[in-house]
Amino acid sequence: MADTGFLVCADITGYTSYLSTSELEHASGILGALLNLLLGETTTPLHVSRVEGDAVISYSHAVEGTDPQVLVDRLESTYVAFRRAMEQMVLNTTCGCNACANISALDLKIVVHHGPFVVQHLGNQDELLGPEVNFMFRLVKNHVRQELGIPGYVAFTQAAIAALGLPGYAQRLVTHTEEDPERGTVAIHVKDMGPVWEARRSERVVDIGEVFVEETVVVGAPVEVVWAYLTRPETRATLMEADTMESVPLDDGRLGREAVYVCVHGDARIPHMILDWDPPTRYVFKTELPVGPSVLGVLGEFILEPVDDTTTRVVLRASQPIGSKLKVLRLRSQARKELEEFASTVFTNLLAMAGIPAGTG
Repeated sequence: MADTGFLVCADITGYTSYLSTSELEHASGILGALLNLLLGETTTPLHVSRVEGDAVISYSHAVEGTDPQVLVDRLESTYVAFRRAMEQMVLNTTCGCNACANISALDLKIVVHHGPFVVQHLGNQDELLGPEVNFMFRLVKNHVRQELGIPGYVAFTQAAIAALGLPGYAQRLVTHTEEDPERGTVAIHVKDMGPVWEARRSERVVDIGEVFVEETVVVGAPVEVVWAYLTRPETRATLMEADTMESVPLDDGRLGREAVYVCVHGDARIPHMILDWDPPTRYVFKTELPVGPSVLGVLGEFILEPVDDTTTRVVLRASQPIGSKLKVLRLRSQARKELEEFASTVFTNLLAMAGIPAGTG
């Protein structure tokens, strides 16, 4: 039975020339490590199909209620992880062979298409079949690097851009054309990943510190659906029983680090600044906690752990309140009560939104 979704090929560029000019034993070990990294980074919403030479092929199913931004974020995180691994290899090696000296000549290109395909299970791999799969493979052999001078990139077909539905993001892509033997002139839309890497190069995981309150619930919905419930402004408003939920997104219209939610309750406007963002499994925020007539700061994090394909464990953690020592000491007990009530409200509404809860735990 045919499915519809995204088709993705993550291809290590410079692979052929790297092998031809490097000592095979060292080169194969380096490339194997990079391919294993790509396999590890191919997580929800993507599923690994197979490894072919220097490329990891993956796909996603169309799941109702998910946010396409998760795919874009996943691909960017994959590229950043790839470049970070290469950087560490260069820094850590003391070997003077060509294979180790030429690591920095490698890069990563990712081609993304959207359309119907068939998954054929063969042994331990999923073989993807169909005209759109073949079209995606042909586009991997493109001229983006030669004509645009961009070595590391994500290239989306027009069908992929339409399925993403992220106009602010799409407007910032570079349009490039390729000649396809079956479809003629086709447009692809290219995201230069060099600036993304430079912007996120020194990025570190944000730790909320000592956990003050921790609550857990198990929800009968896939992890990418639960992520959408927790991060889309319209569903967050329902979860948090706000009058409205506004958002101040990033320049390209997406949510992520440094974007802000504003939770409106009557005359009160409570900001939630995103400090860390790793879709669809974790995000960290800083917010204000009203405690009677006073306000304390608090760091919080949502952690999503897929139990299986249809069930997700959600953990909400909150840090020790932030404020003057005397205020924190005086309001500590009431702050705990407010945070526990907040968690109870969010989880109760989250279960109701998912329809059929899997229980709590």
